[in-house]
Amino acid sequence: MPKKRSKVKGKRSKVICSLLPIKKIFYVLPTIFFLPSAVFAQDPTTTTPSAPAVRAVVNSNADGEVSADGELTLREAIEVVNGTLTPDRLSSAEQAQIAPATAGGSTIEFNLPSGATTIELQSVLPDLAAPGLTVDGGTQPGYDPNTSATAEIEIPIPLVTITPAPGQEVFRGLTEVADDITIRGLNM
Repeated sequence: MPKKRSKVKGKRSKVICSLLPIKKIFYVLPTIFFLPSAVFAQDPTTTTPSAPAVRAVVNSNADGEVSADGELTLREAIEVVNGTLTPDRLSSAEQAQIAPATAGGSTIEFNLPSGATTIELQSVLPDLAAPGLTVDGGTQPGYDPNTSATAEIEIPIPLVTITPAPGQEVFRGLTEVADDITIRGLNM
């Protein structure tokens, strides 16, 4: 490499060039992101904080809009235990299927007609938002916890089935958004 001459007469300056390649160093620093909990949480069904614990017995496999008819549907039972549906909006026959809970949290039990134990959902069910709720398919008459689906492992055979109605796209069955919820004895 030729030497450069200084503009000042009589003085020479040295230009030093490194023959080593320029190293690029990248540092990856640990990064912590704080996202609001709303990013991960679903929008739970609004509950009444003082909703009393109740025992609701589902006696209809129908699904659809809440209506004051003679039978309590699963959708209506969920809304009652969540506190979003007051019993006064139901018929007297439906109100007879709702009683104060004797112990612990609310329960949803089943007493569906024989041969009509499949609930075909028209749309997504309300979230299960009552803390301590138990949804118990084992209360359906005829359910036997000692009858097993296999000989090797004791797996009781659920009688109550929750499924989308034909032609409907329901992407989830039961969604829990509260603590201490138990779901048992259901085929989903």
